[in-house]
Amino acid sequence: MAENNSLYAPALEELIALEEAIAAKCKSCSDPGAVEELVAVGAASDADCRPCLAYHSRQARELGVSREDVQMAVAAALVAEGREGA
Repeated sequence: MAENNSLYAPALEELIALEEAIAAKCKSCSDPGAVEELVAVGAASDADCRPCLAYHSRQARELGVSREDVQMAVAAALVAEGREGA
């Protein structure tokens, strides 16, 4: 497959990873509610909205999402925004 350098390449990579996780029966990614909360965690992180991030992180954890998966959603948002290591 040719390398995709488009603006949407990071999002496409995340979607592919989610699809692979679902295929592997990942608890965090096989529940639509958990996926929705992980997306919300990433959006809240990207928007730098701490109350939203706290709320959606808590909601995700209540749905059984691992702490590591929540952290990965935040990290993915920071990388997509270009703020990794910030």
